[in-house]
Amino acid sequence: MARREARFTWRALVSGPWNGQVLFNNLVASVLSWTDTSIEVYVPSGATTGPVTVVKSGISSPGVTFTVEGPPTVSGIEPTIGNVNSTFTVTGTGFGATRAASRSMASLPE
Repeated sequence: MARREARFTWRALVSGPWNGQVLFNNLVASVLSWTDTSIEVYVPSGATTGPVTVVKSGISSPGVTFTVEGPPTVSGIEPTIGNVNSTFTVTGTGFGATRAASRSMASLPE
């Protein structure tokens, strides 16, 4: 399964250099970036819906509920044949509510 990224913003983090963890239901996430006001992490494999907490210098934040979605499901494609640079529509579920929340597909494998 592809790794999913999540970005969180907390305003009450202890200031200073990064030396903490982000936990998804007690599973440690891989940190991509950490600033005083924003942390970007990968949602860890095996994560389930539940609290996300930040632990820094032994101090834990209150948990905020995060919902882990299943992988996207493709139910159809229309048209099923086309020329280079033609457009098509993929239908299914779990793509994301908006284009910004979705991944784009540059081309289909041959």
